[in-house]
Amino acid sequence: MKALPREALGTWVSGGGKCITIEQDATLECRVTVRPSLGGSPYRIGWVRRASKLPAAVTVADGRWKLEIEVSRDGLGAVYELTWEESMWTPTISSGIYDDEEADFGLPWAMPLESFSVAI
Repeated sequence: MKALPREALGTWVSGGGKCITIEQDATLECRVTVRPSLGGSPYRIGWVRRASKLPAAVTVADGRWKLEIEVSRDGLGAVYELTWEESMWTPTISSGIYDDEEADFGLPWAMPLESFSVAI
């Protein structure tokens, strides 16, 4: 694991009000929580699970930090990706093996994809 830049950690808000909280502990394990609004409950993923403290793989490519969050439990679903550049987090989604026919790639809570540019 790699240590994220200190300024990339914390709670970030998109223009539409959606929030992400990025935490990294002393072992460099990274966790991400996604909420519809500041102070709101984390989004629900499926029937039981919430988008709270989801494990994120930290990588660096072309000088940009990236968090890859495997949302499904079986490793076959979509991946929610956050890329750090120019002091903001930009989300993208990589489709899973069964999600490519769905407009939201099986992650309706992630839509619309908006950059998180305001740190709280």
